[in-house]
Amino acid sequence: TLKVTAGAGTAAGATDVNGTLHYRVMENRSAPIPARLTLNCHLRVESGSVAIQTSAGDTSYVDGSPIGTTTAITSDDEWVQLTRLYEFDPAEFSNYSQVLFSLDAAPGTVFYLALPVISPTHPLIKPQRYFGLVPGGTVWS
Repeated sequence: TLKVTAGAGTAAGATDVNGTLHYRVMENRSAPIPARLTLNCHLRVESGSVAIQTSAGDTSYVDGSPIGTTTAITSDDEWVQLTRLYEFDPAEFSNYSQVLFSLDAAPGTVFYLALPVISPTHPLIKPQRYFGLVPGGTVWS
């Protein structure tokens, strides 16, 4: 489990969710990825709020239910399962992206990220259907 504490920095662009500004606290390095893949992880907010924002090419789910363009996770939510299905057009996709782990948080937010898994496939997603993917030693290109 990774504990993340958002700093007070507000230099990055802000995401407004219900009147609360959230700033980028986490994103992955630009690395080669397949055009179709799934990111699954679990989040728990101890204090503050984390904004889950969809982007071009992804559909996001919280606890198996699809979210709109942006939603906030707060300490009232306990542990939630975040699933992002990415589907890029192979003819237009460079196979590099920094959006997989992109998370925004209100300044001072404390949250936990657990069991992050990236899989080159799309599992069946249904509300209240939780699943765990076990990472293997296989590398794809």
